Amino acid sequence: MILTFAVNGTLLDETPFFEKLKALAEEPKLDAEQVAFAYRFYQARLQYGQAYQDAKTILKQTLMLMDVQFNDRGWFARHYEELLAAQKELSPFDDALKALPLLKRHNKLYAVANTDNDIAQAQLQALDEWLDGILTAEQAQSYQPQAALFERVAEKLDFDHQAHAHIGSDYWQDIKPAADRSWHNVWINRQAMANSRMYKHNKALPTLEKLPDYIARVAPDMEERAGRQSN
Repeated sequence: MILTFAVNGTLLDETPFFEKLKALAEEPKLDAEQVAFAYRFYQARLQYGQAYQDAKTILKQTLMLMDVQFNDRGWFARHYEELLAAQKELSPFDDALKALPLLKRHNKLYAVANTDNDIAQAQLQALDEWLDGILTAEQAQSYQPQAALFERVAEKLDFDHQAHAHIGSDYWQDIKPAADRSWHNVWINRQAMANSRMYKHNKALPTLEKLPDYIARVAPDMEERAGRQSN
């Protein structure tokens, strides 16, 4: 069975990056939460509101727009290199380090990274021995939740003839696009969002810890159905 994983927030903990970003608010006496919100806001607008640009360009432009908002004369842009390094140095969650070796015994594992090839390679070094491949926004020239990245994943991994499940932590970027394509999906709900009926998903788990047990239960039926459909 094929398992595809979103990266940031699912396999990797983004907390150190946002701690570094918020720390930059101290010297110019800005509100750290407003700084983090502005980063997310401008990054999303640049990823989804225009033609594709690589993640490093988007980071630079995001920091420039933050400088415009906060009137800080290039303060954030001057810290581009250290923030890029912080993105590349994200560490796996402990539950990812425990779950992936167990899942690897009976499944093929792929990371779906919403970033550039080189950033994804650097980020996922600690998990490399368990991953069969990395698919990126750069390869698809598109960011999640846009269709092109999901279409590339489906084509590359031959989902029409394979049992597969997609695992992600961001409902709107990871899980809803998978559900809209009728992919079996597992929502790693680390933020403990209310599990409302409006959220379409096959399974919700608080972390990756119980994922191996869940996949072991559902895999036989999914593989049998995939085998019938491919014949």
